[in-house]
Amino acid sequence: KKNLDCQPCMKRTCPLQHHDCMNLIKAVDVLNATKDL
Repeated sequence: KKNLDCQPCMKRTCPLQHHDCMNLIKAVDVLNATKDL
């Protein structure tokens, strides 16, 4: 999860047209998050 000014939005389509909440997530972030499960 990235801390952004536009959070929490919870919309399927980004009202700001950038989808930074998803685009800023890197593969290594996902890998590290799975270690905590």
